[in-house]
Amino acid sequence: MLKKIGLVTFADAITKGIGYLLLPIYLGLMTQREFGEFSFITILISPLFLIVSFSLYVPFIRNFCAVNQKSKDTLVSSIFNAVFIWLIVIDILLLLLKPLIINHYIDLFHISNLSDEKYYLAILLINTGTILLYCYSLLIGRKSTKEIVVFMLMKFIVISGSSLAFIYFELLGDETVLNRLFGIFSAELIIALIYIYVYVKPYLLLKIDLLTLKKQLRVALPLMPLALISLFIVMVDRSLIANHHGLKALASYNLAMIVLTPIQMIMTSVQVAWAPHLFALKNIDDAMYQTRRIMRIAFFVMVIGSGLLAMVMY
Repeated sequence: MLKKIGLVTFADAITKGIGYLLLPIYLGLMTQREFGEFSFITILISPLFLIVSFSLYVPFIRNFCAVNQKSKDTLVSSIFNAVFIWLIVIDILLLLLKPLIINHYIDLFHISNLSDEKYYLAILLINTGTILLYCYSLLIGRKSTKEIVVFMLMKFIVISGSSLAFIYFELLGDETVLNRLFGIFSAELIIALIYIYVYVKPYLLLKIDLLTLKKQLRVALPLMPLALISLFIVMVDRSLIANHHGLKALASYNLAMIVLTPIQMIMTSVQVAWAPHLFALKNIDDAMYQTRRIMRIAFFVMVIGSGLLAMVMY
């Protein structure tokens, strides 16, 4: 188990480390204001994945680890087909409500130009981000550390390469925020199609088992308040900074938050490696004992990591 956590952490560290090295390149290609606008949009989109999909990925991972092959086909089909249909409904609603939403969208993100294009791209990114979340959840349920690591590295490389290419070559004009958003969407769409074909398709049936879906929703819906609170927190603090100090100050704030990601990285790696094993345990006492043991180790590593990070920043 510690080996799996270490591998996931190592892969995450590589992507985060290279991401830090790419920051000066992005900041050289984008103005501080553009970086602030872009980071505000993408940070706010992330909690929307959980809200739009009703946090179904949690019971999905748990039940995928515990059922037989036939039940896995039913589970994957019910979840993925329901999410696909629901995303189509959400897209139609957002398109129909665009005349009512667009002005609030512009004011919230302080968008100065090409607001329509950025609105459509935000919708598309919600779609691809949600689908990739469930593809990632499927890999976690399959308990394959190699598949998880490959997914993380592939996603980072393709998205970073596409984003930089769109910005550098100005494929959509000289608006860097639009170029970077479209670069991310293009990369996520390609990755989503690949993983749906390779990993999701073998389980997929053209049906939705309503009883199975109902059982998943019974577990997932109580988690919705956490996703809503996360969205509220992100929206409020970023909005206050943008409104009172401008997008340049918001860009500096987001850069500071990026520096703190190594702490989050450790806990994320623990969750990814530990969740499938935990859901497969039948004995509650054994599950509680092993979880406490893993959390003590993770806490110890996190404290050391925090100290080292503070020393480096000081």
